[in-house]
Amino acid sequence: MPNQILPNVGLNKVAEEINDLITHAEVGTGTTTPAAGDIALDTATDRIATTTRIETANQFQNRVFFANGNLPATLKEVGFFMNGSGSLGTGQLLLHALVSFTKGNQDLQLIFEASVVEG
Repeated sequence: MPNQILPNVGLNKVAEEINDLITHAEVGTGTTTPAAGDIALDTATDRIATTTRIETANQFQNRVFFANGNLPATLKEVGFFMNGSGSLGTGQLLLHALVSFTKGNQDLQLIFEASVVEG
């Protein structure tokens, strides 16, 4: 097979397309270790539409702000979803992570940042 690469313009387009598909983020209280077959958070408690999308070359960033009043007392998991609606668990789960966050009196900003690279 001949040498093949995905040029920078292709990597940039892949990053742009993925970022454009991310529509919502969820928070929850589940503690099950994320796995490749996950399709939803373990125990989702709130969902909100993403608010900011940033793209630079082959990198992208997607941000969302959860108001303090919508956060569980102890936040244990977060997820970003593609093509979802306002209903919990809708769309395709793109990122599922365990976190450790105890609610205080501040809002929460979640940032999903990734780079698309030739591998």
